[in-house]
Amino acid sequence: MLSTFGFDSETEAVYLALLDNPTLEVAKLAELTQCERDAVQTAIDDLSRAALITNEDGRVSLVDPQVGLASLLARQQAAVANMQHQLEEGRMAMTRMLSKYGAKAPGDSGVEQLIGLKAIRARIAELAAACVEEQLILVPVGKLTPETFEEAQAVDEDVLKRGVRMKSVYLDAVRNDPYTMEALNWEIESGGEVRTAPSLPLRMIVFDRERAIIPIDDLDCEIGALVLGNRVIIQAMVALFINIWADAQPLTRRRPGRAEPLTAQEQHVLKLWAQGHTDASAARQMKVSHRTIRRLSEDLTKRLGARSRFQLGALASARGLICEADLI
Repeated sequence: MLSTFGFDSETEAVYLALLDNPTLEVAKLAELTQCERDAVQTAIDDLSRAALITNEDGRVSLVDPQVGLASLLARQQAAVANMQHQLEEGRMAMTRMLSKYGAKAPGDSGVEQLIGLKAIRARIAELAAACVEEQLILVPVGKLTPETFEEAQAVDEDVLKRGVRMKSVYLDAVRNDPYTMEALNWEIESGGEVRTAPSLPLRMIVFDRERAIIPIDDLDCEIGALVLGNRVIIQAMVALFINIWADAQPLTRRRPGRAEPLTAQEQHVLKLWAQGHTDASAARQMKVSHRTIRRLSEDLTKRLGARSRFQLGALASARGLICEADLI
């Protein structure tokens, strides 16, 4: 669960223990989690820096998960947005550099320039043939043409037959195009994983987390492309993909129904919970009965697919139903 935010298993174990026992001492946490005290102390320091717990005089207390996790999600979303901005700036800077000074050999700068669709397809085929573990793919299109799919199918088929993991994210709009759905279902049935998202920042393919290819111009991907090999840039692109993948929806043959909008009452109670109100204080604020608050909680939990109030807060934040301003 917390691995999504970059925490290790010991830190997650400590946090889960605090969910059941909101106030504990370090020694008791070590006993409950069966972790070494040093590992528990490191986990406490990490959780404290993330504002998920407080640590005073060796006594650890849980910050309300709806507040702590919502704030953590908001910070992570801001970091991802900043990463996307930096990645796009870097891509534009490299394009300007290569346009001015000409193509460089891959060994000179870790950047290789490809001109024309034929060169792009040939290089993708070479990189795919050399790929042994994983391909991460972002495709910001709402439909595939037969020519595009058939060209990629032969390459993808070889990759998947060799047991290489292939994860692809397309736009949600592909769900409305029958031909594209059939093409992507072929990919799924062949062993690939496909998800969709409302929007995508760029087109890219990452091979074995060592090489990546992106277009020079997003508006016309046939003009040319850049093959990147810089370790820091690749790490940033992988992190970007992981965050997009986590929020994307698995592709199925049926388009999921559109969720009904929240009522004003549902929105208000989510905001109160995000601010740390208990059910009792929320009922007083809204001038309704405890039974009404319980009903709202049950309805929201069911609609968002949550299994606990903790997860309800996380899902509400991830879907933009509560934002950082709601925590004040």
